[in-house]
Amino acid sequence: MAVKAAYDQLRHNADELGVSIEEILAVGAKTDIKPSKTPKAPVTAKYANPLNPNEKWTGRGMTPKWMVAAIKLGKKKEDFLIVGNSL
Repeated sequence: MAVKAAYDQLRHNADELGVSIEEILAVGAKTDIKPSKTPKAPVTAKYANPLNPNEKWTGRGMTPKWMVAAIKLGKKKEDFLIVGNSL
């Protein structure tokens, strides 16, 4: 019921100003909408899990659990680099 009351109030205010709700919304739509960002190309994976080559990581974001566990056992991040990737 609050939505109906809000609509009625907006309609009343618009009428007093001599405009329609649609005109108000059209102005708001033009100023509130920001242009969409262009999609970015996917990032190539730099690291792979040697125990499961399907598990890959780009090097961005949180370090995957499989790499964290291996590093705790003494491995280095460079040990997981995918052959053929240049940095």
